[in-house]
Amino acid sequence: MRTLALALLFTVVSATTVFAQGLSVDDFYSPIQSRETMSYREALSQFNGQRFPIYQDKRMGYTVYGYLCTREMVKDHVQAIIDMFNVDDPVEVQNLIDTYAFYTPPVGELYVFTYFEAPHMQNRFYKDLLDDWPSYVNFEYGVDQIQTRIEQLRDRVEGYGDDPVEEEMIFDGGTNPIEFSYTDNWLYSLESEWTDLEYRRVSNAYEYRFTFLFGDTDKQRVRDLINNGITPTMRFISGRKDMYAVVNFDSRMIGWVIRTVDPEFFDEIMLKQREGTWEGTGISDPNPGAHSKSKYRIKK
Repeated sequence: MRTLALALLFTVVSATTVFAQGLSVDDFYSPIQSRETMSYREALSQFNGQRFPIYQDKRMGYTVYGYLCTREMVKDHVQAIIDMFNVDDPVEVQNLIDTYAFYTPPVGELYVFTYFEAPHMQNRFYKDLLDDWPSYVNFEYGVDQIQTRIEQLRDRVEGYGDDPVEEEMIFDGGTNPIEFSYTDNWLYSLESEWTDLEYRRVSNAYEYRFTFLFGDTDKQRVRDLINNGITPTMRFISGRKDMYAVVNFDSRMIGWVIRTVDPEFFDEIMLKQREGTWEGTGISDPNPGAHSKSKYRIKK
């Protein structure tokens, strides 16, 4: 009975059989029930920013929502359930890991689940409407201020043939100046893929799962910006004209992204912040109440 109750805590669970992607029993600590109050309130799909509206068509009566899902969100959520229900049986912990495997991206990747709620629309029309939408979806990161200046310089060169001088291609918004070229972009798109459109009876909505991959080059760019005192722009974009939307991530969501795609760098930032030696941008732990650790990990 308790195992069933645990499985129902997350309301949208895939019916597809999947395998855990990297999380193991060794990743979790023995329960600390005093930690539960904070950690469960901040659990998967329950904190500000993770669920974001993408598009609403009032005339046709449908709404598109997005949910950011990171590896660390799932890990914190499972740990919160362990704390709340005093779970110390490795078999039950593994069952939890497997239950959430569909929502657990590998290290270096992000999942964004999009849910299309249209209670008054015929299914055939709905599916036809959404069929090509994923090809217009994008996740973008970089520095808006530099990109804006680049586009201004390009317009000037194209319109007047006036090449910029070196001093105009220096950005001093960080700890150290950044030299750039007006021929290069400073907003970058991530490699992406998506699952087939599926209907979820529990949520009464159609679902896509988008996977966005931070490669080594992407990670290094983000590291360089943060080390230079610049918080990178991160945003989800729906580029189709009839469903156009730009969702900018706030600093907390950016913290989740960095923590999950580059955990070693995130841990380095947290350590230096505790020591008072951190000089980069103000990245903080997005879920600090969940991370007081018990002395012992759960043993198989």
